Amino acid sequence: MRPSQEIHRLPRDISVAKWKAVEWKNWLLYYAVPCLSGILDHRYVEHLSHLVVAVYLMLQETISSDDLLAAEAHITAFITAVTPLYGEKAMTFNMHSLLHLAESVRKTGPLWSTSAFPFESEIYTVKQQIKGPVSVAVQIAKNMVAANICKATVPSTQHLTPSCKNYCRKIISTVPLHQRHVQINDVVMLGTPITITARDLPLTSPLDPSTLLQSFTSCIYKYQLLRSTQHEGSILRNDDRYVQTHDREFLEDM
Repeated sequence: MRPSQEIHRLPRDISVAKWKAVEWKNWLLYYAVPCLSGILDHRYVEHLSHLVVAVYLMLQETISSDDLLAAEAHITAFITAVTPLYGEKAMTFNMHSLLHLAESVRKTGPLWSTSAFPFESEIYTVKQQIKGPVSVAVQIAKNMVAANICKATVPSTQHLTPSCKNYCRKIISTVPLHQRHVQINDVVMLGTPITITARDLPLTSPLDPSTLLQSFTSCIYKYQLLRSTQHEGSILRNDDRYVQTHDREFLEDM
């Protein structure tokens, strides 16, 4: 099984003691049902599939009334079968809370809109503010306030030289921005392109063989990061590859 490009964190061995939240999400949505089919009795796999379908429906970008009703029905079927399959001890508070998911989506939007994952990604930024073992909370507060003040004042400070401003921006930057990118419509090409000709393409092209093209090893399209097999350090997951001609047309290597 090859993970799709939507899955940025590759799966680890099931014996790993602690999985990250995103690994549990991927297990539920992508791996659990196909991996457990043929291992667990079909009753248990079918039972789990109710939860998978319900969560998938409530994670969509747009959710219709019919989708939400279907999600509620799947959640109800899942909860109803917990005690017969696993016993009363399995009917915990967390199981009960699932009954309120659909109503939460109805009031506040899809599950991803209230997800804590965006906040979790800031943990790295917070940890960077710790310089010693004493008064950790105070260090975090002071350093983050100082960084925010610098961000707000450095661009408007007149007496600083451009090199000094660039240095200040560099040391207070918390998000690594990709400097080399080209955006055309809905496609963002990443990295430094190399110039090739149409004859270098491993596909039949209607272009003249001498046509010059720009080749990128990765891009973002429809919110997905796509990487070619030539991307340094990439792990083969599929064979996505896009090239851009000088007249700004795109070709996909199928």
